[in-house]
Formats: sequence, C-alpha cells, structure tokens
Amino acid sequence: GRTSAFSDGRRWVMVSHHFLKPISKDTPFDKTVDVKLWIYDLVTDELTPVEPYGDYDCCYVSGTGIMPGEYQIYVGLNLTDNPDTLWVTMDLDGGNKEELIRPGLGFTHRPEFSPDGKQMATEFYVKEGGSRVSVIDRDGKRVVHFPHNPGDFHFMPMWSPDGEWIHY
Repeated sequence: GRTSAFSDGRRWVMVSHHFLKPISKDTPFDKTVDVKLWIYDLVTDELTPVEPYGDYDCCYVSGTGIMPGEYQIYVGLNLTDNPDTLWVTMDLDGGNKEELIRPGLGFTHRPEFSPDGKQMATEFYVKEGGSRVSVIDRDGKRVVHFPHNPGDFHFMPMWSPDGEWIHY
C-alpha cells in the first residue's frame, strides 16, 4: 500500500514547504515557497536532504513515495512555469533522475506504482470538475483513463499485491 516509509520502519521520505513571505494577491505562490525533500531516520534523528530539483523551479510537491525495491524514490514536482505535475524518480541521494510523466497531462496527485514498478495509478484533476483515476506506463506513453462523471472525485488508487487490480 501507499506509504512514504521504508520497510525497515525507521526511515521516511518527507517534504517541507517553507513560506518565505505571506501569500497575497500581489505575490504569486511560486515566489513565496521554498520546497525541500528529506529522508528522515527515526532512530538516529537525522534529516538527510535529497536534491531532487536540479534545473527544475519547483513551488509545490504533490506527493512522494518509495519505488518497489526501495532503491529509488519518486516525487511530484509542480513547476512554477507550468500548472501540470512532473513525476520524477531518483536515487535516494537525488541522482539518476528520470522524468516519468511530462508536463501537459494535468495536475496529478499521490500516485502509487504497480508492484513491478512499470505502471503508476494516479488521480488527475479534470477541467469539468472532480478527478479521475488513470494508469500510466512508466515512460508516460500509454495512459488508460478509468470512467469518470463530471464532478466525481476518485482518490488515492492502490494496487493489489499481485498488480492485477486497482482499488479507489
């Protein structure tokens, strides 16, 4: 199931949004927030920074998680110059970044990867209102949208342990 905790029970992926100045109608959100990603160790009480951003100008993180096998993490970056979410996987130190979903597919929130790591199920917010569940291949080339009625909200899809079913 969905978690930002490693299976050892002592390490967690965490994100912080630090407001640099108050938000107002005259100050855009993306100019007021400093976003950081961390791995926190509950036993040693250490916060280790992860450097996920590189060339990305990120103002909000819409989700984090741990990839199957626990060698990589994923993060949803909401970029200051694009309202869509860019999902990126990376090593635990922030290296070896791979863009999974390119901006242009919409705002997505809190996905879950299939047990084999080849697909992700996520919710998309749609223009008609509400949200819909979709499954996307890791390379972002194939997207399957589940049925949706305008105004319906479908949250936090989860894979069955065998990867055959999605619950939402």
